Amino acid sequence: SAGAVGNFGSGVGWRLVVAGFNTPAHTSRLQAFAMPTPGAVVPWGMFRRDALHHAGPVALHLLPAGQCRAASNPAARPVAGSSQGYWVAGANGAIYALKGAPFHGSAVGHIRGTAVALAATPSGSGYYVLDNSGDIFPFGDAHSFGSMAGLRLNKPIIALAPTPSGRGYWLMASDGGVFSFGDARFYGSMGAAHLNAPVISIATTQTGRGYCLLAADRGVFSFG
Repeated sequence: SAGAVGNFGSGVGWRLVVAGFNTPAHTSRLQAFAMPTPGAVVPWGMFRRDALHHAGPVALHLLPAGQCRAASNPAARPVAGSSQGYWVAGANGAIYALKGAPFHGSAVGHIRGTAVALAATPSGSGYYVLDNSGDIFPFGDAHSFGSMAGLRLNKPIIALAPTPSGRGYWLMASDGGVFSFGDARFYGSMGAAHLNAPVISIATTQTGRGYCLLAADRGVFSFG
C-alpha cells in the first residue's frame, strides 16, 4: 500500500511507514524506516494528498495508470477527510489514532480470530475493522450493511473497500471472491478462476462503478 511519511517526535524523528500483507499467514505487517528530515517541500507527492503527507483514504483519488513510472509526481489533490492524521489497526482489533485522527472505537474483544483490514469511510469520519471470519465492525459514521460472518467460505476474507457514497462496501477473499453489500454492485470476481497467486487487495474506481483486484504476483483483474 502507499507509504505514510511523518515526524514521530523527539527521539524518533521522521519515518516512512508502510503496510504489507503476509499472504501465507493472512496477516498484516506494519514497518517504519528512518529517513532524513525533509526540506520545506516534501518530495513524495505521489504518496499523500497534502504537503505534510498525512495518511488517509487514498482510494478516493487513484493514481493514473503508469504514474509510478512517470518523470514527475502528479499534482496534489488534498482531501479534507484525510488531512487530520491516520489510524493503525492491531491484529487484536485495537485502533491507534495518530497525528490528530479522531478515535471512534476499537474491536478488541469482539473480533473472531484476527483483524486483517482497516478501511476509512469516504468522509474520513469513521472506519471499518474487518476480521478473518468475514465479520465487520463499523465505527464513527461507518454503517454495517451485512457481512460474511458465519457463512462457509473457500478462502478467508482479507479486504474491504467502501463505496464512494459510504452506503455500501465490497468484501474480498484471498481466492478473488468478491461480495457486495449496501449500494455496492457486483461486477465480477476471480473466485471461480485458477490463480497463480492469491489476491491480496481491492481498489475501487472513483465512480464506484468498478474495481480492480491485485494478486501477489502483481496480476491485476479489472471489473466494471
